[in-house]
Amino acid sequence: MSLCSIILQKDFGIMMADSRSCLIINGEYYAAEDNIKKIHKVDDMRIFTAGKIDVVFKVIELFRASDDHSMENLQTIAIHTAEQSVKDNKSDSTLGPQTL
Repeated sequence: MSLCSIILQKDFGIMMADSRSCLIINGEYYAAEDNIKKIHKVDDMRIFTAGKIDVVFKVIELFRASDDHSMENLQTIAIHTAEQSVKDNKSDSTLGPQTL
């Protein structure tokens, strides 16, 4: 489970998130890392990420490298990257839409 909190005021905002990542082994969750970056800055946007770490980091990497930093492009990159991950990991029974 990931957590992101945002507090918005009239002239400023604060965004914070946890930094723990977990592994799922045989349906059980285990703490894997306590220092994972989940808030990413691209141009003037802040993007909160959660899910399978390799998929999330690939999405952010592709989005940063793209000339189009629109939300629509971020969504397209996320969908294609997740779909490719599912194809590449068909034998991984823990991988499904809910874990991406």
